[in-house]
Amino acid sequence: MIFLGTGAAEMVPSPFCDCAVCNRLREEKIPPRRRSSFLLDEENLIDMGPDCLFSCMSYGVLLTSLRRVFITHSHADHMDFTNLTVISMLPAFDHPFEIVLSEAAFRWTNAVMEATRHLRGPYQALSDLLREGRITLRPVTPYVPFAAGEWQVLPVETNHAGNGEDEYAVNYLFSARGRRLLYACDTGL
Repeated sequence: MIFLGTGAAEMVPSPFCDCAVCNRLREEKIPPRRRSSFLLDEENLIDMGPDCLFSCMSYGVLLTSLRRVFITHSHADHMDFTNLTVISMLPAFDHPFEIVLSEAAFRWTNAVMEATRHLRGPYQALSDLLREGRITLRPVTPYVPFAAGEWQVLPVETNHAGNGEDEYAVNYLFSARGRRLLYACDTGL
């Protein structure tokens, strides 16, 4: 288990903030906290924002065994389409993986892909990879448990609105072999 990022969307220290905490971190030249991402194990990643691949390089993390990415919600600091598509296009990545997300985030993602189908870029690349079967989207319902590899997973809805209509972030309670972990972020307004 590795925290690849624990910062907010604007990171910490924020370039838009001159509070005592952000100023102290800048003065001490402490590197910014990257945006949220958590490697549960070699097959399971929670959130893949814009800093995820850089964090993997910084910490020497390989994602060659990745099987699924759990998305808490559709904000770009948690769900970066470029990273999601780049990973699956690499020659070393020789197996499909699934993106687990709420039903509302699933609908939003499909709507974005439909609206941008005539454009080139990460949304179109994701659409192509879905069509080819290299990536699958797995919509989940809050409070309805499901299996993901060795883990039993319970999605827990929050009150943090995502991009999609009626979308609220989901946190995840993972259970396996007598271990339990609640991954919770963006739980408030």
